[in-house]
Amino acid sequence: FGGRFTHTGLVAVWLFWLLLAPSAMAFWVCGQSRTSDYAVMACMIVSRVGLWMFDLAETQVMQEHVEARFRATLSGVQTSLFQAFFVLIQVGGLAFHDPRQFEALVYWSVGSVFLSAALYSLWFARDALHVHALAELQKPLAHAPLP
Repeated sequence: FGGRFTHTGLVAVWLFWLLLAPSAMAFWVCGQSRTSDYAVMACMIVSRVGLWMFDLAETQVMQEHVEARFRATLSGVQTSLFQAFFVLIQVGGLAFHDPRQFEALVYWSVGSVFLSAALYSLWFARDALHVHALAELQKPLAHAPLP
């Protein structure tokens, strides 16, 4: 998208959700069945394109938007949060261990990706407004003629 990685991230995170959402719809329509099982597997495989696109865009955005002296700290916090959410996913798998409860994990996953896309969209909109306001401030002021 013209070297604008924030735009690429926006498209990628919504693509990730869009390609993952049919797995939840399959459970909603078909319930626990082979159809929904295959839909989940297919959606997980195909949706990885959006996830990988977003991962690359997010890494580039962090490198461009975060000052060099803060990057290591932010990267450490990001890794810590990733590990915490990974543990949360594992706890969810333990809590919903019965295959008949798998539907709850699917809804949770799709809902989490939707929330992530919404939060990134809010950040994107705020960042776009900030960039626009900064550009307006940098325009040369037009000097009005004195009376």
